[in-house]
Amino acid sequence: MLPTTWETRGNVPALTRLLVALIPRASQYIVAENQVQPILGIFQGLLRGKKTEQNAFDLLESVVLSIPKYFECHSFHRLRNN
Repeated sequence: MLPTTWETRGNVPALTRLLVALIPRASQYIVAENQVQPILGIFQGLLRGKKTEQNAFDLLESVVLSIPKYFECHSFHRLRNN
């Protein structure tokens, strides 16, 4: 999904629902193709807008629940390096 599609506020709810539905089904592909960071970038962009905060947290919830090992590995790696 291109970043420009997320700029139109009317697209945000539908795009969020689409990603939330796809993430659990494609979690292995998302991790294998290093697409977690771009999805977290979308989360960050949605979080900037007051009207899209709920969409941001819906997206984050889907990512965290579908790809918990990704966050465990990165959290421990960061803790170990600090």
